[in-house]
Amino acid sequence: MTKKIMAIALVVADLKKSISFYRDKLGLEVQNESESFADFKTDGTTIALLDKNTAKDLCGGLLSVSSDSRPMILAWDAVDDVDEYYSKLKNAGVKFLIEPKTMPWGQRVAYFADPDNNLWEISQFIKQ
Repeated sequence: MTKKIMAIALVVADLKKSISFYRDKLGLEVQNESESFADFKTDGTTIALLDKNTAKDLCGGLLSVSSDSRPMILAWDAVDDVDEYYSKLKNAGVKFLIEPKTMPWGQRVAYFADPDNNLWEISQFIKQ
């Protein structure tokens, strides 16, 4: 049983465009960068970006890289204030697919996609 996920790698079509999105729009700090890879340190987990052709080579052909526009993953980001973070990201040019809303079970959420249509949820449990 795993105790901690140390890194999540997102397979991306255009590494430079994705680095710009995560650095310039989400405000994450680049830790390492090469022609086919970049990573960003967050509080506890590293988010890595891996060029799709490199990813296919590394996985010996096991990885199927889709060219359609459907999301490849859904990732969650716990924040202190969804509305505040939503405003910050929207002002930075992030396009939201679903604006902040409160779910019946007391969770406030909003959704956006990165340049490769990886879906992100920002989430906060509100006091009831």
